[in-house]
Amino acid sequence: MKKLIISTIVASGMAVAAFGQGTVFLDNQANTGVFGGAGGTPFNGTSGDPVYSSLVTKNGLIFTDDPSGQAGHLGYTSTDSQMLGIDVNVAVWGGASATTATNLIGSLTGSAITGDNANWGQLLISGSQSAIPGSTAGATIYLDVQAWEGNFASYYAAEAGNEFYLGDTGVFANASGGITASGPVNPPDLTGMPDLYLFIDPEPSTFALSSLGAAALFLFRRKK
Repeated sequence: MKKLIISTIVASGMAVAAFGQGTVFLDNQANTGVFGGAGGTPFNGTSGDPVYSSLVTKNGLIFTDDPSGQAGHLGYTSTDSQMLGIDVNVAVWGGASATTATNLIGSLTGSAITGDNANWGQLLISGSQSAIPGSTAGATIYLDVQAWEGNFASYYAAEAGNEFYLGDTGVFANASGGITASGPVNPPDLTGMPDLYLFIDPEPSTFALSSLGAAALFLFRRKK
């Protein structure tokens, strides 16, 4: 009887070990930029003109207020389209929970990278599935997508530079694939991704001058 129990425990352990981590494809090429009626007309890869909206919390695309990087400026069918139309640097962070989405899952950096912006408003970091540390296959995972222009090595370096277009989705929930107890589940794209808008940060000097001006005015009023 003991041998049967031990054998059962071992077999169960092997079965659990066989089930993998949650996996996902690091691209949003299935996204149309429209969810719940917000964001203009759906994008299908060649036509449609979604617009950035904070209401688009899933199925999102990438937009920019950089005129030279907008799809419309680069000859897209809609001349006023603000969808991203150039290659940018991208980093995707992930984890099994919203508080552990701090593992770097994949990234592309450099001033002349290719493959990250496969289509207008879309990104492609890798053509193969990526595992999310600590997650369970076929369950909800949590991701954070960062994008920035220029040749800074990271989003945070670009943010500190305050001279380039950049944006951060914040942490969002996404389905995952992998080997589950019921069998393999196809890894999804970044379908839970909200719209991402790349904007330019004000230069530090702007804030510095404003602060100095406010301080000088305060001292002047006290002295008076």
